[in-house]
Amino acid sequence: MKPFIALLLLVALGCLSALYAESIVIPELHVPARHLPAVHLPAIHIPARRTALFEIPAIDVPEIYIPAIDIPAIDTTSYSITYDDFTVDQVETYKKTAPKAVLPPPQYSKDEKTTRAEKYLAATPWATAELVRLFTMFDLGSGSLNWGEIERFQQYVYSRYHYQPNSIALRPDAFLAQGGGDCEDFALLSCEFFRFWGWRSFVASFFKANAGHALCFVRAELPVPPSYLNYHLSGNKTHEGDTIPNGTYVPVDYFAVGSFSSAVTVGMKLTEYFTPSRIYGTAM
Repeated sequence: MKPFIALLLLVALGCLSALYAESIVIPELHVPARHLPAVHLPAIHIPARRTALFEIPAIDVPEIYIPAIDIPAIDTTSYSITYDDFTVDQVETYKKTAPKAVLPPPQYSKDEKTTRAEKYLAATPWATAELVRLFTMFDLGSGSLNWGEIERFQQYVYSRYHYQPNSIALRPDAFLAQGGGDCEDFALLSCEFFRFWGWRSFVASFFKANAGHALCFVRAELPVPPSYLNYHLSGNKTHEGDTIPNGTYVPVDYFAVGSFSSAVTVGMKLTEYFTPSRIYGTAM
């Protein structure tokens, strides 16, 4: 039994070290091609039958033909995902859970939401009432954000607005007016949502060869759920030279909070961050 216990300890230590490595290695995969032959089920005639109580009429089942199916082979090579610009705190499988409903506390005053909206509109000349309604409709009464409200906001935006490729970064009011935008436009809307609620966020840019994707990185103002990916940023600056406050950041990518969407593909690397308000109208 002792050698077996020692082997288990070695495996456990290896797993722990992998969690804190800068690269995650995905092993190669080979699934051979398969051919499923066609299936022909002949027609069946079930004759009528009389029972002691009643007669069961005849039943004719028509023939059934299922065509052949060819499933191609799946071959992948071993690859690694490298995190260059940040330290990986944890790598967890993203688990989608329905956020729990939170009833508004009785002491909550609507004046708090009104005051926040008024201050935001005064500080943001281009902001619209439609934008404010979108940002406030997911607050269940606390007057501040929680992760469940953030998830509901992202899911709503992803289901209501459409992906529309364009050549410039859209300001959030233009995004709403046009009914959508591309990846950095979705990220910019998320960043503005967080700015409304007093959270700091930035647009993170991922690239591999000629493929790129932009998403939102938000600084966590609450304890991060254990199922969320999160990264500690320290001493970073944006492309424009603005300082990124040190702290724990959570990726927000289309509908995914604390995870990446399928737009982040194998081999992509985080190349730089952008200050949201400074890229409106620029070529992206």
